[in-house]
Amino acid sequence: MNEKYAAFLPRQDVDKYDTFISYRWGDFDTKLVNQLYDALMRKAIGENDREIIVFIDRIRLKKGEDFQFAFAEALINSSSVVPIVSAAALMRLRAFDSERTNTPYHDPTKEDNVLIEWMLCLECYKEQCRPKMSRVEKILPIMVGD
Repeated sequence: MNEKYAAFLPRQDVDKYDTFISYRWGDFDTKLVNQLYDALMRKAIGENDREIIVFIDRIRLKKGEDFQFAFAEALINSSSVVPIVSAAALMRLRAFDSERTNTPYHDPTKEDNVLIEWMLCLECYKEQCRPKMSRVEKILPIMVGD
């Protein structure tokens, strides 16, 4: 059955990506990322018109896989990184506001995967000057919000 519909399904046999999309889970960001992913998957590149290979966690990560190791490996093996820098993503990076106890905030004692991805993409990009340890050539942030 997979052979019959393979052209309509994302390839699972990849270890290198054209684009890595980094985003914070949430209603707005997730909808935006899903639309971006769908738009990229409809495009082709190169002389052979091959599909663009996109990494987003909900499609590429496997159950039981070490989440942080898997996304770090995928990011290092991506040629471009697209961080979604939204108002919702940035809200979690704010200091705690005692008057707004329901507002998400940055807790320096807990790991923040989006912040880790953003820091890692910058470090990978800087690697271009040294012997190649990463494939990251471009960081293309999309900034959205108020």
